[in-house]
Amino acid sequence: MTKISIGTNIVGSTFFEQGNVIADTFKTYGSFEQIHVLNTDVTRQEGAGRLIPGDIEFGLCASNWVPRLAEGTHPFSRGYDVRMVAPLNVGAPFFVVREDSEIKTFNDIFGKRVAVGPRDGGMTQHMKLILQALGYSFDDIDPVYVEFDKGTEGLLTGDVDVMWQVPVPNHIMTGIEKRLTVRVVEYGPGQLSSILQAVPLYRHAIIEKDLIKGLKSDTEQIGVLNVIITNADVATETVFQFVSAYVKAAEQLGTKLEVFRKLTSLIEEIEDRGPQVFEPGGVQFHPGAWAAYKKAGLLT
Repeated sequence: MTKISIGTNIVGSTFFEQGNVIADTFKTYGSFEQIHVLNTDVTRQEGAGRLIPGDIEFGLCASNWVPRLAEGTHPFSRGYDVRMVAPLNVGAPFFVVREDSEIKTFNDIFGKRVAVGPRDGGMTQHMKLILQALGYSFDDIDPVYVEFDKGTEGLLTGDVDVMWQVPVPNHIMTGIEKRLTVRVVEYGPGQLSSILQAVPLYRHAIIEKDLIKGLKSDTEQIGVLNVIITNADVATETVFQFVSAYVKAAEQLGTKLEVFRKLTSLIEEIEDRGPQVFEPGGVQFHPGAWAAYKKAGLLT
């Protein structure tokens, strides 16, 4: 029996909620004596240094951060010996505007005040990747660097024109829907396929209309692969026990939280498409994870 900690993100974030659901579900399997869910973001400099045995064994993050962590590229001052553990989900960030806004499609956001999140945050990085993939730059928008609760207020008061929103369901979007009728901004012809071709870490995703109040039809958006990572020095047995429980709990997790609804099919991609589909930037699975997937019949 082992004590472990999971690094997520700020209290109330989707990662924090997911980490707590994982911890609660794992109680059924008895693999760990205690599981602590921390609001420590391993994609921030101070959090990345804590992803070590005895401090934070597992971290939840978007896959685009993994190569940056491994290579020590901005915003990190050095590289970290990270390893892959498991896919988490595919989340679809999106642009949201007031219902009466003249902004209809992606190109309409140019020159507009866009709440993109914190300056060095993951959502800001996604915004830059999308613009670059379509042949534009960050200079084509007027970025407003705010936490997402402040972005909500900006949308309500008119201080921002567009909010770059984290995947639903989330408490921020729920709060907006109680106070304002909104619309989701669509990509223009060919733009979505251009982004997916330029950024291999992204996937095609659909936000179903029942996930956002007032949405009249499903909307096609980019999907960001979110993952679970660890440090190479975390004990093989610890990672093995974690992944073994995770695979067994996949269907149960899907009944507890919407973002885990397709987790079983996501994990099965390891067998269908090979482990490299979940090894962003060539960062490989931890040996303990590999052993667990092999025992589960997903790897040979």
